[in-house]
Parts: sequence; structure tokens; C-alpha cells
Amino acid sequence: HLGSIRTTVDQSGNVDGYDDYYAFGLVMPGRSSNSANPTDNYKFTGHERDTEASLTIDHMGARGYDPVTGRFLQTDPMMEFASPYTYVGNNPMNLVDPTGMFSCNDGESQDECNQRYGQQAQAEWDAIDAGASISDVWGANAILNTTPSNFEQPRTTRKPNPNMWEMDIYNEENLDIALSVMWQLSNSGGERSQVREINGYYVENTDGSLSLIIFNPASAGNSATSSNNPLLRNRNPQTGRYLWNGSDVIAQFHTHPTYRSNGTLYGGSFRGSPQDIDFSRNFAPVFILTPNGVSYSKAGSPFRPIGGSLNNFVMNSNSIINGILKR
Repeated sequence: HLGSIRTTVDQSGNVDGYDDYYAFGLVMPGRSSNSANPTDNYKFTGHERDTEASLTIDHMGARGYDPVTGRFLQTDPMMEFASPYTYVGNNPMNLVDPTGMFSCNDGESQDECNQRYGQQAQAEWDAIDAGASISDVWGANAILNTTPSNFEQPRTTRKPNPNMWEMDIYNEENLDIALSVMWQLSNSGGERSQVREINGYYVENTDGSLSLIIFNPASAGNSATSSNNPLLRNRNPQTGRYLWNGSDVIAQFHTHPTYRSNGTLYGGSFRGSPQDIDFSRNFAPVFILTPNGVSYSKAGSPFRPIGGSLNNFVMNSNSIINGILKR
């Protein structure tokens, strides 16, 4: 009743494979057989199970899930439960998590779940805005984190987390790894529903070091053709640059992956959107990673291809970027 794949059959109705699960999704020993269908990877609650490298991970959209421990491997961007790794509030007999974002009732469609969650979140915020205490709305242990003035808090978050956007941070020495991670996360060349633009801020920290902050595509609501980044409001009075969590934003990176729709390949353009050019004009230079290389815009200029392959840019990213930014 939770949507798990229990039995697979061929066109004649003959059983190709079957699985029985413990409550949190681990397959019961001696009660599973898939020898006739070894590539049947869709298992617990209908999600794809990855067993490569001796791991067991269910891909649930925004996050990976470990049925051995009954916990997510990444933090919850919506902060639904007290622990950001908890799976469906430890209630797997009645709840599912179709997207890795928040739990849904058994039998509830995704649209119904989204609507219910949004209505509940809005009601909670309305109660707080009307004067209710945080503990009354979210429990005695809930804490409303101080939101930095340069951050625009999404109003669908139940337990606000000012760093919910940040998924990973890489220092300057690992910039090539960070850019490779961004590109891999985009899943360029996949079906449209599986592809996401990924973006991040390249920042100068107060100690002079540089870091690339990669933002969570789930929190940002990214798709194959669009991406969002946190709003920048405050400037550093010494440098004049805009700030993200106390660090100077010196550039924005995002990907333009290709995607497939009805067998045709789309996307992957060097050209930035009007919003990209506005960001370049008003905030910081913008770099766009595409399958065929990288383009950039400074001070609102049209996007210019840098030349060379994407791999060449990634491997020599420090020298190329510092040359463009004149660091």
C-alpha cells in the first residue's frame, strides 16, 4: 500500500522477481529473488535502488536514503522533523516521501500532498505572524534561527534554516572538483524531469580565502531550464561587493545542461537569460557551464564563450577565472 514494488511479472504473467521488505525498506533475507530480472532496480516505495560499490541507496529525488539505517544521507531542506536525517518521522508504515522533500500520507497524490503541506506551512507562519510563540507552533525545542539580512527566507519552510540553500562548500584549491560536482549534479543529457540547473556563489571570505558554495537545487526549485539563487541585499562597505553570509560574492556560477524530451536533445546554450545579465550588471560576474564549454558576462555585457572545452576550463579554472576577474 506504500507503492513498493513487491512482485514483477512478464507479459504472460509469470513471476520474474519478488521482494519483501522490513518497515524501513531493507529487503528481508531469504524472501527476495530477482535472478530472472537482475536489472529490476525499483524497490521500496517505488524508488530506484542503487547497490553498486556494495552500498544500498534509494534515490528519492532531492536526497538519497539508506534503508539499512532508515535515515536520509543528506539533510532535509524543508526541516520537517527534529532531526534533518529522519525518514517520514519514523512512521514508515503510514507515510512515504516521494521526492525526498517532505512526507506524504499513504494513498495521497503528490499534488494533494504539496497542497496540504503548503497550507499547513502557511497556517503555521500566519500563527507566528499573529503573535503565537515558536514553541506553541513547532514544539518546545524549536528554534527560530536569526535570518541574515541578505537572505530572503522562503515562506514554505516549517522550521527556518538560514543556510538551507547551502548544499556544499569547496575551497579554492578544490575549485575543479566543485565545478565537476556541479556539472555531475545537473545530469546533463538526461530526460527533462531528471535534469536540473545547478548554481552557486564564488566568494571571498574574511580571511582572504576563496570558496565556491553550491546551492541545493531542491531548495531553489530548479528545473532543466531555470535556476534560482539567494537574494543579495547587503554590501561590504570596504569593497563595495555584495555579501552572502558575511563573505564577498565575486562571481556566480550555474550550469546550462542539455535535456531530452520525446527523443530530442535541447538546452546547453552559451547564452544567458535577461535575469543572468541583470545579475552580472547589478551584483557580480556570471559564468555559465555548458556541454561545449563556458561563457561569462561582466557588468551586464553579452555572454562571451571563453574558448576550449568544459573539461579544459574545469582543469584550469583557477587561472582562467582569476584572469577574467583580474585577481
